[in-house]
Amino acid sequence: MKMQSYHADRITAFLGILAVLVIVVAGGAHVASGQNSIPTTTVVICSPNPSNFGQSVTCTAKVTLNVLSMSDPTGTIDFYDGADLLAAGVALGGSPPQAAFTTATFSPGAHTIIANYSGDNVFEASSGNTIQQVLNSVGVPTMNEWGIITFVLLAGLSSLYYLRRRV
Repeated sequence: MKMQSYHADRITAFLGILAVLVIVVAGGAHVASGQNSIPTTTVVICSPNPSNFGQSVTCTAKVTLNVLSMSDPTGTIDFYDGADLLAAGVALGGSPPQAAFTTATFSPGAHTIIANYSGDNVFEASSGNTIQQVLNSVGVPTMNEWGIITFVLLAGLSSLYYLRRRV
């Protein structure tokens, strides 16, 4: 009885491996036919976050696979600030595949950064997670602050004028 159980376990394990091989080969044949059927996920991260006005910010998009694959995605990433195109056709490279661009032209305020992966013959296109890039203004006075600065300057000048006339 023990011997039969041993063989049954071996046969079950063999059939399990055979089923996995059939799925992989069938999936490979489907992918080789030119259809992009392997799903991907694109994630974008900008650093530093937050940044100061005029400071260089690097946004990196990484493309990951939702299933096991023998190859890495190829293609390009388009980066957007909301609906405005920031960088087009940035090629993927490395492992895991990623693309990056650097800019110092963000205006003060919140920005929604989006990365769109183009997909290729094997891997599906995907849109990246959005990131709020909050930028701090450095040394640029607001209108209220300009009013205070102007008032102090005028008060100082008038005081000097008054004191000078008394002497």
